Amino acid sequence: MRGELLVATAAALWALIGVFARELDTLGMPAEQVGAWRALIGGTCFVLHASIRAAAARSTAAGESRPRIAGWPRMSRRDHLDLVLFCLVGVVVFYASLPLAVDTGGLSLAWVLLYTAPIWVTLGAALFLGERPGARQAGAVALAVAGVVALVASVGGTVEVTWWSISWGLAAGISYSSYYLRGRRLFGHMGAIRVYALVLPVGGVILAFITRISVPATSMVVWLVLLGVASTYVPYLLFGNGVQAMSSSRAVVVATIEPVVAIVLGVMLYGETLGVLGVFGAVLVLVAAATAALARTTSVE
Repeated sequence: MRGELLVATAAALWALIGVFARELDTLGMPAEQVGAWRALIGGTCFVLHASIRAAAARSTAAGESRPRIAGWPRMSRRDHLDLVLFCLVGVVVFYASLPLAVDTGGLSLAWVLLYTAPIWVTLGAALFLGERPGARQAGAVALAVAGVVALVASVGGTVEVTWWSISWGLAAGISYSSYYLRGRRLFGHMGAIRVYALVLPVGGVILAFITRISVPATSMVVWLVLLGVASTYVPYLLFGNGVQAMSSSRAVVVATIEPVVAIVLGVMLYGETLGVLGVFGAVLVLVAAATAALARTTSVE
């Protein structure tokens, strides 16, 4: 159960991103700056982690009779291209759009739309990787489309469903799919810690420039540290270790507690509720996400 526990903990910590973003918004931080601080703080943690690991590796190598060279793997042009695209899409777009989705539509709607990501992975793999989706994946895409339509048509709840909230939520889901379309190959070749130590600080600087980041008030510091450390650095490490101890298909199932936790937090802390049609749409999206992800991971195991 070690792998399941690590993945479940990571998913729950990711679900807290919305809470921290809401609290920072209450304190007066613009939503577009939240992602910049998240990337900068989380990236700093990974730079320190990578530096400590490199120093330890050099120290170990120095004490061996045949010293081995501990360094970065040789990178191809494709690696460089993937790093640039992953930084721009997986950090800049994703880290900006998710807080804006929370700000415009609340936790529940933002995380339901975030979990359209497996659908975008299916479509992206078909368009860019030449993978033909199976019947289950095609059915999942149709379910997700129906779910999003139901969310758009939802009325009667406390969650404000607008074109802006839908757009930012879908942007978060699309950009999050880059973690599978671009990030997974990089993680396997370079290691997740090295990749995050590169893309998070660079993406954070780009976001800081775009959003004209300002010095946070003292009251914001604790929430920013929680966002960058507890909901970024720690869960990435937990998830990376967890998936090594379990199958990908089981990890997908366990990770789907993330939107469930986010919805529960939205209801308990902020009184968020979706209308009847919205609840139906949310269920369709989550079922579609699990189906598409399971079909994909099962096919490669």
